[in-house]
Amino acid sequence: MKPCRKNRNRIAGLVLGELDSSQAHELEVHLATCPGCRTYQEELQRVAQGLSETGTTLKIAPSPDFHHRLARSVTARKPARPWEIVRGNLCAGLWNHRLVGAGAGALAVLAAGLFLLLRPHAPSPTPPSATQEPRTRPWDRSVPPILAVYQRAAERSLDDLDALLTLQATQPHVRQPVFTAGRAPEE
Repeated sequence: MKPCRKNRNRIAGLVLGELDSSQAHELEVHLATCPGCRTYQEELQRVAQGLSETGTTLKIAPSPDFHHRLARSVTARKPARPWEIVRGNLCAGLWNHRLVGAGAGALAVLAAGLFLLLRPHAPSPTPPSATQEPRTRPWDRSVPPILAVYQRAAERSLDDLDALLTLQATQPHVRQPVFTAGRAPEE
């Protein structure tokens, strides 16, 4: 069972002894009725007890000019640009599942539109001259229906892809063995 989202930090503060008496009393009343929060408090108490039993204490002190450097970096920080504010608000709000779905849909539509607008158009076919050989198709009836063949045909032209698909649609269907990892082929 999960603890209440609003009480996680307060429970940690209670375990560490950082809450004042009124906040601690209010949280203890809640812990008496909420098994998720109570379990979370017990877990945090075990962790805190385990850390205190190790007996290690860290003696870390900031350098003498730490506060001066920190204050200087905070005052030197430039105000956020408008797009950074929008990005921060979007990132904070995007975890709402409805917004994620709507945003993903809008991005997909936008990407598809940009793809259609910016894709290179196939050059108009030119009739073969006397010096050029007519284009031959790189396949015959024995070409297997695999993705690489379709991609090669589509890269040449959409007419070639259409011809390949038409050719394969007129052939009788032959069941091919299916290979999977760790098993014999299925017939």
